[in-house]
Amino acid sequence: MEVANATAADNTVSVIGMESAPLERVLGKELEADLVILGVGVAPATEFLKDNKVIRLEQDGSLKTDENFLVTGLKDVYAIGDIATYPYRGPGGQGNYTRIEHWDVAQNQGRAVAKHIINPSATPEFFTPVFWSALTGQLRYCGSTVNGWDDLVLQGEPADGKFVAYYCKGDTVVAVASMGKDPAVMKSAELLREGAMPSKGQLQQGLDILDVSLVA
Repeated sequence: MEVANATAADNTVSVIGMESAPLERVLGKELEADLVILGVGVAPATEFLKDNKVIRLEQDGSLKTDENFLVTGLKDVYAIGDIATYPYRGPGGQGNYTRIEHWDVAQNQGRAVAKHIINPSATPEFFTPVFWSALTGQLRYCGSTVNGWDDLVLQGEPADGKFVAYYCKGDTVVAVASMGKDPAVMKSAELLREGAMPSKGQLQQGLDILDVSLVA
């Protein structure tokens, strides 16, 4: 979808769909096009572990870990990055397992592993997952909806490319997305990490996240 948005300004772009088999909806049909972009998908590069009798791969090919990113059932073996499915302890997460494909998350996981190797008895420190994209605009996102969300608080106008969207579960903000409002998401990431994020009710009343003080 990002590619479609990025190329649609001066061109006619058709998004055929997302199927289990590439182009299954148009097999047998002839489509005229100057250029075809085919997204074949990605998956954890863990094929070499399929026949390993001591390692259990999850259904998506990932490795399940604990909060320190130690692979479940193994000693002194860690997994981070796109291959790691780990318990999310952020607001609303309730320890549900998730896998996040972004290098910023992988960097933070690496730091967590280093801290655990140095001091195995230390309590794991929560970090807020952050994602961004510069295709068609400056999209920023932090947090996680791994345990779902049931309401959205929108500040700004999406049509103008400037807004902040707060994804909520009950009265708890679990994730934040923005376009053209980078400071709002960066501030939210810190507030989520500190457990100091304002409530849905406060944001519905028009509270500006940039006016909220950080704990530390």
